Amino acid sequence: MIEKLTDTEKQIARLLSQGMTARDIGKVLGYQESTISNSLRNIYRKLGLRDGCKAAKLSVMYVKEKNNL
Repeated sequence: MIEKLTDTEKQIARLLSQGMTARDIGKVLGYQESTISNSLRNIYRKLGLRDGCKAAKLSVMYVKEKNNL
């Protein structure tokens, strides 16, 4: 499912899976926090994540995809 994401969205997903906040990710990538928040909404939508555990689900998906599980 991660393949649906753009390269930037994949970077954001990877950083989020490491426990970073939207603010932290924005600082690392050189974007505004609001831009990262919008990107996160797009990521969640593309991956069909709709409940309160979005970040945790995304982290699990990213790790599984990375490890080809």
